[in-house]
Amino acid sequence: MTFQLDCESGEAAISSLSVGFSCTQEKLREVLLSIDLDEHKEECLYNYVVREVGEHKELSGVYWFHGTRTSLDNNFQYGIHPLNDALDKVWDVMISTIPTSEVKQNLQLMRTLGVNDEMYELRTNDSIHWGPYGILVREVALNTNKLKQHDYLKMPELVEDICNAYKLTYEVSLDLLYENILVPKLVKFYSSKRLDNGCIEAALNYAYTKIKKLPINESCVTVLNNGATAIKPEEIVNVEIVSP
Repeated sequence: MTFQLDCESGEAAISSLSVGFSCTQEKLREVLLSIDLDEHKEECLYNYVVREVGEHKELSGVYWFHGTRTSLDNNFQYGIHPLNDALDKVWDVMISTIPTSEVKQNLQLMRTLGVNDEMYELRTNDSIHWGPYGILVREVALNTNKLKQHDYLKMPELVEDICNAYKLTYEVSLDLLYENILVPKLVKFYSSKRLDNGCIEAALNYAYTKIKKLPINESCVTVLNNGATAIKPEEIVNVEIVSP
């Protein structure tokens, strides 16, 4: 028997975890309520739950959330592509959506001659940065500042790198322009690429915060790096425009 992990909400996390641990939701809530992690910092929540309710089923798949800021008409009908495949599309969107002809020309020049930004060079030349990436817990994407994560809903890193290079070269900031032009979106997708117990541990910590009515914390953060392989269109479950 297998199970799938879904952390779109606290309720979804508790529901999928209870299936995984072959117990009722009430039992899982009871177990999570029975430990105070502030008083037992040495206790691994995963081990505690296994000890209380038994081993879980084999994890067969996980739902992830890919945060980005993109054009309004991008519904990811062709999937989510790694950075090396998406680079031309990023440039196309940045150039086509900007309303000023002078900025269009300058961006096109940068695209042709090169981008004077160290992080841009690193991301575009090293496959370890190509992703695409996903966050296990949807709520993490909405609390990035608190959790010391990059806010992909505010600006994708590559767009940020290009804007930094543009400001350095032309002494003009494009950040607010693109924040107003591009739309924050969360793409929910399904994957069986990462199935380790770290996913279950993060989901348990997320469920723990919801049951205890605590703020989400860094123990709830875990990510998928899809290893420069595209997320296929049929793996995408939902594309959500995120309200400010």
